[in-house]
Amino acid sequence: MGARRPGRTQKIAYDETPLNAPNPDIDARVGWLLAMSRLHHDDETFQDGRRFAEALADAGFPASRSLLSRWESGEIPISYEGMSAYEAALGLEVGQISSITGYIKATIPGLKTRVIRPKLDPESPAFADRLDELIDIAESGRALARDWQEFGWHLAAAPMVHLRGSVWEVLSRRLVQQLPR
Repeated sequence: MGARRPGRTQKIAYDETPLNAPNPDIDARVGWLLAMSRLHHDDETFQDGRRFAEALADAGFPASRSLLSRWESGEIPISYEGMSAYEAALGLEVGQISSITGYIKATIPGLKTRVIRPKLDPESPAFADRLDELIDIAESGRALARDWQEFGWHLAAAPMVHLRGSVWEVLSRRLVQQLPR
């Protein structure tokens, strides 16, 4: 008889409601995305939740196998930091999972859920420096989607932002040019 893996069978999240239903289970859909990203990764060791929990810890976010299971089953929502650790552990581009889930949560009318975003301290010098950097990147035309997303988070976190009208005009024009039509 071969060695058995400890633990229980992976519960894959499933939501039967259509996405345009009044109350789709977004946590189940996000859980499904997380589980599929992990289970179908090139690194087959990630199929073992304990090993993937170790990879999350290596990415800077210690998580238990139990927590991983609750996220992936849709039982509880995942934090932005947890999602960023998934992206790092899986070798994905920053925002590849978190931007999709944030977009879904922000755009479904009537959905009462917390939008996932990083915790920012608008009082810190690092925040001010990064906001200046993001404005420069966006104004110069070098901003990528993840830069625009981070810029939005900084604008939302800041109690007040004052820029010259011409800067807002340039930023708005550049952003609209990059939006899918």
